[in-house]
Amino acid sequence: MIMVRNEKGFTLIESLCAVVITSMTILIASGLWQACIAQERQSAMYFAVSRQAVSDMERLRAEQSVMPGEEVRDLEVDGMRILSHRTIVQEADLFQVTLTFTWQEGGRTHEQTWATLHR
Repeated sequence: MIMVRNEKGFTLIESLCAVVITSMTILIASGLWQACIAQERQSAMYFAVSRQAVSDMERLRAEQSVMPGEEVRDLEVDGMRILSHRTIVQEADLFQVTLTFTWQEGGRTHEQTWATLHR
């Protein structure tokens, strides 16, 4: 049997290796893309909750007087249900205001807490 050395083209092994490498690259890229989308959504939620917290703090700052107590509200921010818990505690001539926002996303509980002092 005579072997021809100058044949052009790929062997079966070379083709299979190319397919495996291409498949792995596509799978890794799609996994990174999904992780990026999830991280972007989480960042958007943290930003939306931060906007809500700043809005609540500004509303409190505009009030002439505040009273000690607690308030719990259900909010809807960007289609997500968020539990808002506001606590006002008097300390000497100042009031400590604590805002806590809690929400569920991706099977996990997320919480963001803001605190300030108010006259």
